[in-house]
Amino acid sequence: MDVYSDNFYAEMLLKEVGAVQGSGGSAPAGLAVERGLLRAAGVPLDGVRMVDSSGLSLLDRWTPLGLATLLRTMWEDPDLRPYLVSALPIAGETGTLEHRMRKAPARGLVRAKTGTTDNASSLSGLVGDRYVFSILENGSPVRTLSAEASQNRFAQVLAAAARSTGP
Repeated sequence: MDVYSDNFYAEMLLKEVGAVQGSGGSAPAGLAVERGLLRAAGVPLDGVRMVDSSGLSLLDRWTPLGLATLLRTMWEDPDLRPYLVSALPIAGETGTLEHRMRKAPARGLVRAKTGTTDNASSLSGLVGDRYVFSILENGSPVRTLSAEASQNRFAQVLAAAARSTGP
């Protein structure tokens, strides 16, 4: 779902969560379960508004702190880490990052989820086992190529630092 950014699958998965763990097979029921799990994990939800699970709604809002905390929390949990790592596209190699950051130092080291609409562009993920990051750019309209270029540069700088300092 995440490697190729399958928004329909994300929406159906949220409803399944609602059906199995919540009060019914709906987005609101799934979101109630999701919010509870995020709070229990210590993810800061101030400024966060979730309306759907694809992130396509103009009403959806996340903060870089919220996303980075979620990524760090999942990374630090040995039961969740394998799912996180396998879900994220690899820079220059797979999914939505196959054609981005195709050169060292980020290629093969950065794993991240993209998010792109007419009003926002984001990149959030991991740089090896060294850094967690989240970049959210908003505007109307967002200039996608410029946003992706700045996100790629940021990830390249983190990757260079990660490779130079080692584990």
